[in-house]
Amino acid sequence: MTSEMTSVARILGTTRSQQRRIEKERELGHHIPDVLMDKASDLDSVRHKDELRRFCLDYRDRSFSNLEEEYECVKKSISNLAGRFFPVTLNSVIERGMRACLAAGHIDRHYRDHFIHPFQIFLSGSIIIDRFYEKFQRWYDSDLCSSVETCLESAWLLATIFHDRAKEVNAIRELLELETGPSGNKIPNEDRYIQLLSSFHKHRSAGNPLNIWNTGMEEDHNLTALLAEHSERWSHGVKGGILMLRHICESPENVSPRDIASASAIAVHDSRLWSDLTRHGTLPMRMDLFPLSCLLLYLDAVQEWGRHPSVDTEVRLANFTVIEQSVTFEVAFDSNRAARNKLEECERAEQCVLSNLELGLSVKVRLNR
Repeated sequence: MTSEMTSVARILGTTRSQQRRIEKERELGHHIPDVLMDKASDLDSVRHKDELRRFCLDYRDRSFSNLEEEYECVKKSISNLAGRFFPVTLNSVIERGMRACLAAGHIDRHYRDHFIHPFQIFLSGSIIIDRFYEKFQRWYDSDLCSSVETCLESAWLLATIFHDRAKEVNAIRELLELETGPSGNKIPNEDRYIQLLSSFHKHRSAGNPLNIWNTGMEEDHNLTALLAEHSERWSHGVKGGILMLRHICESPENVSPRDIASASAIAVHDSRLWSDLTRHGTLPMRMDLFPLSCLLLYLDAVQEWGRHPSVDTEVRLANFTVIEQSVTFEVAFDSNRAARNKLEECERAEQCVLSNLELGLSVKVRLNR
């Protein structure tokens, strides 16, 4: 980890202007902060810039009286984005995901949001990708970026909107098991999908281009066994990657390079895997070889604002800056303890990513006072 990607290990107070902005967001019932709206309104290069600008216009001054109203607004934008990049409609899949999140929130009083959260990661990542567009295209695959269906933006959308899907599925599954008893926890073709995830990592770790990966590539047997073991424990990362592939591909043999890159990012973002993946040598990952994985892993750790955490604290994004080759998030907490826990989590995430000095990511933590 480079010094550019080291968290600021101190806790600062929010400024008056930041406090005013945070208060306005609370009054409107917004979980997506104005800071992101401002940046998204100025997108220049990503293919979906117009869709995100329209979302910002629709969202910015709307008032939501409950969470479901805000979910509906976000769902509309996600569906529009999916229609932009995918030939087959995902509207019913997105609708089910939203309903599952709402249901999971009623089942578990400690349940954190997993519907707006993926969209906030997609939004934050889109802003970063836009700022370093040529680099991310090169890191992903320049040849695949020539098509709207295989481009970097479509892969980023898949990785983000599906990355926590297995969490709400598992919340409902566990409730059903309390009533009906244990049921099998394997997804159809799970073993084959895990082999493909393993082969993708072996392929890219050797420096091979993403666009020539195919389903006949050789797997890393040790990595396959590691992923299978965590899937058996219902790792939401591994299960989420498999669920995404099931929704997008008709069979494991139809998995494309774009699909597997997105699924791999979903699999490794789960922090419960990090220690074992580090021992295996999968982590830390190079940003220039695994841009989707690195970006999702880090942004998932950072994105804590507006997630209804179980700790008694209010969390907001106070600032988000993209200057030259660095990206900095400033996250404001009501609780000193929660702030320090978040710093520790972000530092763990940073240890999973190898920067090549072309992009630095960091987080500052502030207190609402």
